[in-house]
Amino acid sequence: MNRIYSRLAFTNIKNNKTLYMPYIISGMVMIAMFYVMMFLNNSKGLSKVPGADALASIMGLGCGTIAVFSYIFLFYTNSFIIKRRKKEVGIYNILGMEKRHIARVLSIETLTVALAAIASGIIAGILFSKLMIMFLYRIVNIKAQINFTVSASAVVNTILIFGVIYFLTLIYNLMQVKLANPIELLRGGNVGEKEPKSKWLTAIIGLGCLAGGYYIAITTKNPLQVLSLFFVAVLLVIVGTYLLFISGSIVILKALRKNKKFYYNKKHFAAVSGMIYRMKQNAGGLASICVLSTMVLVVVSTTVSMYVGMEGELKQRYPADISVYSWYKEIPAGLKLDDALKEAEAESDKIIDGSGCDIKESKGYTYFSWTVCREGEEFKPVLNYNNDISMLYFVTRDEIEKMEPGLQGRLKNKIPKLDAGSVAVYGTEKFNNDIINLLSKEFKVAAAEKTAVSKDSYMASMYSGVYYVVVDSKATLAEIFNLNSSLEEDSVPTMLNNEIDYNLYGSSEDKLAVAKALDRHFEENSVKSDVSGFYVESRDANREQIYVLYGGLFFIGIFLGTMFLMVTVMIIFYKQISEGYDDKARYEIMEKVGMCNDEVKKSITSQVRMVFFLPIMLATCHLAAAFPLLRRLLAMFNLTDVKIIAICMVATLLVFVAIYYIVFRITSRAYYRIVGNQI
Repeated sequence: MNRIYSRLAFTNIKNNKTLYMPYIISGMVMIAMFYVMMFLNNSKGLSKVPGADALASIMGLGCGTIAVFSYIFLFYTNSFIIKRRKKEVGIYNILGMEKRHIARVLSIETLTVALAAIASGIIAGILFSKLMIMFLYRIVNIKAQINFTVSASAVVNTILIFGVIYFLTLIYNLMQVKLANPIELLRGGNVGEKEPKSKWLTAIIGLGCLAGGYYIAITTKNPLQVLSLFFVAVLLVIVGTYLLFISGSIVILKALRKNKKFYYNKKHFAAVSGMIYRMKQNAGGLASICVLSTMVLVVVSTTVSMYVGMEGELKQRYPADISVYSWYKEIPAGLKLDDALKEAEAESDKIIDGSGCDIKESKGYTYFSWTVCREGEEFKPVLNYNNDISMLYFVTRDEIEKMEPGLQGRLKNKIPKLDAGSVAVYGTEKFNNDIINLLSKEFKVAAAEKTAVSKDSYMASMYSGVYYVVVDSKATLAEIFNLNSSLEEDSVPTMLNNEIDYNLYGSSEDKLAVAKALDRHFEENSVKSDVSGFYVESRDANREQIYVLYGGLFFIGIFLGTMFLMVTVMIIFYKQISEGYDDKARYEIMEKVGMCNDEVKKSITSQVRMVFFLPIMLATCHLAAAFPLLRRLLAMFNLTDVKIIAICMVATLLVFVAIYYIVFRITSRAYYRIVGNQI
């Protein structure tokens, strides 16, 4: 008896291979991707590279994302297949098979599909794992020997997770059979043929959600709100997209139908009436295609932007080859800041000269920064980061040009001569008050202009305003710095810095050696100095970590983008199959009422094209609306080159549209095979 059930199950899979083969293949790809991600996450080689913790977090995020989307996608695909097969199952029931017998057949089918997908997926994952780790090593700039290995834990976790997913799909299928009677099963493929109703309220809510998401994306400028509101905007756009496809499209089509002059035209009559039914049956799937398309565009374009602009980001974060910092929590009595800076420069120059590297250029200056909350003319210490915060850099008039090269040339008016009671304020927003209040001490504002601020520009995206407060002398600088002693303990601490920036001749290895020598020297001599601490920052020393972080993000972006694209492709494929089965009968009816074959073909072809290209059109709108918010998010990763971001997004969009069109053309063949001779 069991042999009969098994034979029947295998025959069913064979007869429905048009539905099952893509299901098995897509499941195999999902499983292979999950195994590869687990393999990379468990890789011992990756755990030894700089930035390994960040890379592990990225890979862990990838594993979770693939698992969640695998569950959603496999459930969606399975529900489509079982819906198409309800009539077949109903016939079995009417012919005498009890539901428990049908359940046994479905169990064997699910087990067969699961075994085929899991086994082939793990094998494919194992075969491609070395290629993927080679690709990852290449993009994160790691040079190491790679041995072929199999991760036992990755295999076990993959089997467990996808075994559970397929088991849940089986439970769903059995519940569908158990809860339905034979007549419902026979009609299962045609359920929902009543004309959809116009739901104005739902459509308006959808439009409001979409408008709200767009508004947040376009208008949000507060850096502290960008990250949190990003997810709010995403949620609103997703909800708005689904509601607009489900209800808004019906409302628009019915409004067109009420326009008798437009509707009773042979070019529009069949198209509008047909679209009403199409949108009812396929709105959810089309909305899913739109959302997934947007995910592909956002994930791939942002990670590609970060990777392409990596060198620029590195130079922005580390503008000098080597920077030497010495800082003071408190200024010791009798210390002359000019002498302290010259002494630090002399020590650093001596070590660099002894290392064999030549100095291309160097500059030293004294400053301190202060994180504040602005209230009118007064700047107050920030007690928490929920405030709208700004950053102030205090520097002398003589050294501002070292801190911000080219500032004098950008200003409309030269920096005026200052005294102990006056300052000049230059920042990303113009300071319009005549007086500036710093910890209850007032200074006259002798000049103020809006200008770019490049100092620590990698942090600029975190603040609503960044300002240079230029003072007359280091005595005034020290006086203002000493006001910090009145700050409360929970305010943001500040240090007085002597910074010396070096650009050197020589190779990356030479510069790394210099940085290590400087670091070692200052660490050994810090106890002999009045300085509170030293720090040496090297662009080349941090290059590996930047490559690992951004390369890892690029890898996961391409990986997840590929997964989202595959899910999108499969949804399009099953939509085409669904359209084919539904349109076969529609073609016959349209020809019987007198429409010629050419008119029928034009009508249906235009409907299909419109339905399947609506998602990519709306996804493009989503990407355009998200651009301002994405630009601000990328600024948090030191990418401020808008041109690179725009080029990468446009290039990603063009490539995706090309792939989308190719997929549409290929899947259309399955559609035409089902429709047959009707067109």
